[in-house]
Formats: sequence, C-alpha cells, structure tokens
Amino acid sequence: MKKVPFIVYVIALFILSSCSSSYYSENVYTLDYGKYAEKGFMIIPHEINPVSTGHKFIPISEISISFVAGKKISDDLKNKNGIKNKEHKTGTYSDPTMYYYATKERVFDKLIEESKMLGANGIVNFHISPNGQNWVVSGTAVRFND
Repeated sequence: MKKVPFIVYVIALFILSSCSSSYYSENVYTLDYGKYAEKGFMIIPHEINPVSTGHKFIPISEISISFVAGKKISDDLKNKNGIKNKEHKTGTYSDPTMYYYATKERVFDKLIEESKMLGANGIVNFHISPNGQNWVVSGTAVRFND
C-alpha cells in the first residue's frame, strides 16, 4: 500500500474548504448608556472602578441574565418589545428557519426592569457577552446614594 504524503492531505483540505462561501464583514457594536442615565439609572462598566467615580452606593444583588435565540417562544414573551423574529438558513440546501432573538435594547430593558424590581437604581461591574444572536449580561445591582 502506497503512503500519501501529509502535504497532499493539507492541500486537498485547503482546496475543499475554499469552496465554501464565507464573506468578509466589519461589525461595530455600541452600548449607549445615555438613554438610561437620563432616566436616573446608572450603568458603570466592569473596566471602571465604581468607587473611583466618587459615587456612593449600597450593593443590593448580583444579577445575570441570558438571552438565547431559538425557533420557538413562550406565549408570555411573544409580544415583548425587542424580541425579533428572523429567517435563518442553516445550510446551502436547507429550507430557511425562523428564529427569535433579543435586540440590544431588549437586553438592557430587561436588565434594568429586573434591577429596579430589586430596588436598584444602577448597575456596577457591568459585563455584556454577545455571541452571535445570544447574549449574557451581568453586574451588581446597586442603590446609588448621590
């Protein structure tokens, strides 16, 4: 049996993988805290030490919320603002599938809604982790005393 050199496998793999279509893209993501600050709710990112800002606060609770895209949605979430329905094609020859995902606005609105229910008027050590159409947000819900 004749052995094929490793380089032949690498070249074949390169040629076969170059047939798939992937597109160059540039994506910009912004998180505008201004809309919430105008309403009296402060968000301080994890990169900023909240004590160094001079604000005094009482920590109330750690909070973490995940938003996971999916094909189905429960009835209580169907008409919520910021939950979008989008067509998604999973493969070249597959039929498009509809799925639901949260917008940035929905992510912030839900975080603030839940924090206010705890008695908070701000979030410190705020983290956001987008992953495709999925999001995880977390931080410490606080009551600022300013």
